[in-house]
Amino acid sequence: MESHTNGKQNNNYFKEYYLKNKVRIQARNKAKYIENRSNPKKLEIHREKSTEATRRWRARHPEKVKQSRKNVYNNRKQRAMDKLGGALCVRCGCNELGFLEFNHKNGGGGKEWRESKKCMADRILSGERNTEDLEILCRLCNALHFLESKNETATRFTVRWV
Repeated sequence: MESHTNGKQNNNYFKEYYLKNKVRIQARNKAKYIENRSNPKKLEIHREKSTEATRRWRARHPEKVKQSRKNVYNNRKQRAMDKLGGALCVRCGCNELGFLEFNHKNGGGGKEWRESKKCMADRILSGERNTEDLEILCRLCNALHFLESKNETATRFTVRWV
């Protein structure tokens, strides 16, 4: 009798077995899935195991989690800025997404943040926030806008990207 201790032989055996019995295996797996989801106790156990597995994976891969969250945020920010005419500073023309911010034309952004505690992009995308009094500015132009609102002599400054 031939031994299946060789990893390559073992892998080939299981691949062939699966291909020969694919329909039956998929039907069995689907039945197990439906059974586990229809039983509240089994569903709770599954959710606990899944949550714990996710926590372990995130603990082992913090750099991937950070990058994934950054990508998700940048995607939402880009879509929200597209609703305002695109990701482009209206004063200097900067198009670097990491530098761009939502600016309140009439001020009051800090107060709005303290009251809602929600990301501006999320509120714009959900339709919860009207965009009439908003514009897209880079961080430098936004800082100048703030200074101009507090001090009339700040109007002599401009931002120019090289």
